[in-house]
Amino acid sequence: MEDPRVTYRKFLKKYCLDHQLSFERLMKMSISYNENYFAFGLVDEEYLKSSVIDESPMDIVLWVEMPYGYPLVHQTEFTEKYLGITYESICEKLGFDPIADENFVLDAPAYEKDSWVSPFSVLSSEELSVFTDHLIQNRDKLDRFVKKDSLL
Repeated sequence: MEDPRVTYRKFLKKYCLDHQLSFERLMKMSISYNENYFAFGLVDEEYLKSSVIDESPMDIVLWVEMPYGYPLVHQTEFTEKYLGITYESICEKLGFDPIADENFVLDAPAYEKDSWVSPFSVLSSEELSVFTDHLIQNRDKLDRFVKKDSLL
């Protein structure tokens, strides 16, 4: 039988992927739990500086109940802020919007070049997935990247 922690981890990873939330960031958060629930959260850094660590309040980002041993996930007012992955947040991280920025040119070499660094290398696998899905849904806006065959 699989360890319940592994089962819940797999469940949460799929939940995050399905809801465009960062599983990577979720796993770095503090966790509070008992046999009926577990909660992921962040401690306010300013409060942490002025108090005892064990007494610091935590913003609950994701709450998971376990009725009958099956996880039931609840998002809070902090979920989107701390875990949300949107096209806009990705563009902010990149520093440009490949769809809207007319000056953006992917200056990729025509041959393999080990020293070339992709501007998209700063994105996590989760962000790349959301980014790619958005570009596919908006491929009609990417005509300027399609090379036209000069023979036609």
